[in-house]
Amino acid sequence: MRYDTQRMIELLPPGLDLAILRVLSEQDVTKENPLSRKDLQAKLNSVGIPVKERSLRLCISQMRRSGHLIGSTPGVGGGYWLISSAGDFEEFIATEYRAMITDMQETLSAMQSAARRQFGQSRQISLF
Repeated sequence: MRYDTQRMIELLPPGLDLAILRVLSEQDVTKENPLSRKDLQAKLNSVGIPVKERSLRLCISQMRRSGHLIGSTPGVGGGYWLISSAGDFEEFIATEYRAMITDMQETLSAMQSAARRQFGQSRQISLF
């Protein structure tokens, strides 16, 4: 079965985005005390919004694309919070997105080099 992001977006529970914002707006959820994905999922389920992990991640991604400043920290003790300062925003971008972009660029460059060696210099390699 083909993974269809648009269809998954259409099937997200109604009000999920507002519920996420409500939960992340709680006083005890901060950059220093983020809410883990499992705890966020459990809180949403407890208020009657059943959501699977993949749907939760997709909704947060879509919310970020809509301009919501939702930060996250990976690993043990990590989780989500609402970004509340320019400094926290810059730190989040530097540690999360710039690192991912750099890693993806390095991977793409290495794969393009390998493809040129294997398929020849004249082969134009496109991202799309």
